[in-house]
Amino acid sequence: MPIEFDALPARVPVPDARTTTVSWLIALVIIVAAGAALSIATWPAARPTQTLWFWTRTFGLPFLAWLGLYSGWRFVLANRRRDALADNAAIELKEKFTAKFGACWTAVVAAG
Repeated sequence: MPIEFDALPARVPVPDARTTTVSWLIALVIIVAAGAALSIATWPAARPTQTLWFWTRTFGLPFLAWLGLYSGWRFVLANRRRDALADNAAIELKEKFTAKFGACWTAVVAAG
């Protein structure tokens, strides 16, 4: 009984675990700068700028927005990597099972 390994699914390329740090740092600078500019542009002129709320709104909230984006991206990347590794492990297990099962039937047919 011939074994058709071509019928098995192809292995999935595993995404790299590392992300580009430079691009995320550039995104941090852009998001914080845009958030600070928006905060300063919309801040009422009559209110003082030496308050905790002003500085939190100017730098803290944009940083939290960036942190949410970065964490979400890392979560998605980790799940893609985990899924690819699991798919490849299942394909390898199926290949081994198919080779072993095919070898058993070949031995039975040859002996008979």
